Amino acid sequence: MRSIKTKIYFVLDTNWKKDVYTVSREYPVWICNSKSNDIQINDVWKKDNNSYHPNKGVTAFKIKDTIEDTFYNTLGVIDDHHQSGYSNVNAWNKIYVFGLEFQKVRKTEIEEILGFEVQVNVLDDCFEIIKNDVRTNG
Repeated sequence: MRSIKTKIYFVLDTNWKKDVYTVSREYPVWICNSKSNDIQINDVWKKDNNSYHPNKGVTAFKIKDTIEDTFYNTLGVIDDHHQSGYSNVNAWNKIYVFGLEFQKVRKTEIEEILGFEVQVNVLDDCFEIIKNDVRTNG
């Protein structure tokens, strides 16, 4: 089976204004639980009948401690899930991070968690992590 490169939306914004359902039709969305976000999360799950698809849909997570700590802890889970741990068909190539300024995290720590070098670009409303294809540690 041919591998599909996937873009992932990683949302740490507790009041994300984008339409989660629309975005989740094309990309996996990992979004933090909050009063505002939970309404959209539950709407997606209801419309999808709680079904699973490796290249689209919504995964919710809780903010624990700080947003920065949650970012680092969840980033490794996203990589495992969308690399080889759960589904080989949807290896990611870009992660768009919303709700966290890039200046609050360190590129070297991102690379240490992921085990390979990345490129980071700051965009208007998020930053993107672009995966290099070579892993630096086993």
